[in-house]
Amino acid sequence: MKKWFVHGVIILFLCCLSYEVFVVGDPESRSGTFFYALGTVVMIGIYSAICFLLYVLPALTEKATDLVYSVGDEVEDDPLHDARACFAQGDYAGAIREYRKVAETDNSSRLAWVEIAKIQHDQLENPDAALATLMEAQQSHDWPVNDKAFFHFRMADIYEKDKDNAAAAIDLYQQAMVMFPETRHAANARHKLNELGVKDA
Repeated sequence: MKKWFVHGVIILFLCCLSYEVFVVGDPESRSGTFFYALGTVVMIGIYSAICFLLYVLPALTEKATDLVYSVGDEVEDDPLHDARACFAQGDYAGAIREYRKVAETDNSSRLAWVEIAKIQHDQLENPDAALATLMEAQQSHDWPVNDKAFFHFRMADIYEKDKDNAAAAIDLYQQAMVMFPETRHAANARHKLNELGVKDA
């Protein structure tokens, strides 16, 4: 309380001094008015700098610290953080292991399954392992339609493009038309079947 009283007195003094120098000052005494004005500006500047160092700068530092720690907390709370760190280091086996931990802990985490299959397909160049992962993922949880369709179409795509097994891809697309009737997924399956030469789809 005493601190704010002192600041109030100082501010009041500087306001009165400024009024006296800049408003009431004698225009005929230009040299005297200039030095008074300069002294007033210097005092206001020094007081402002002290207030900034005592109050504003510590508050800004505290805010910046809170922001850094809150970002750190978000990273720690990300269940996929360890898997992504392994992937960034080129440790694909470690990344798969960490993603699988997430998938086993939260079987509704589609992203964990997708990333495992992606690493197996893209980095390890093992489409068979990717197919096995996608099949396991599809059967591991009662997925929403869009998620289930994603796994299904990704498997069909691998059979068609990586395994050169058009028959298996056609079978999966035909299953999709039954599994997802009257949806855009059925329409996509019909389009893919037409591309593969199944005209009566």
